[in-house]
Amino acid sequence: MTNQAFVHEWYRTDQNESIEPLTSISHALSLWPETVTALALRLKDDELELIAPFGLADLFELKLRWNPNLVSYAVFEQRMLSKQFLQKWPKLSLIEQ
Repeated sequence: MTNQAFVHEWYRTDQNESIEPLTSISHALSLWPETVTALALRLKDDELELIAPFGLADLFELKLRWNPNLVSYAVFEQRMLSKQFLQKWPKLSLIEQ
């Protein structure tokens, strides 16, 4: 879990550039490396609110898809390998761009 309010203070792109401050959790999730994990749940007015800027289709269809909004495909591939998504969830399919 990461406090998204401070990500801009430490995160660097693969070109070693900083990013602008994130304006909301939706904004932060819209920059996530893959669409299927770009989900958040929060309690608002005693009700659960789902935040899913890319929708839920990839989650329910077991699709691992690169989000090009911030990271390069190489960064996505490295993350995919380090997290072992395809080994942990063999029914997950990689959507090639």
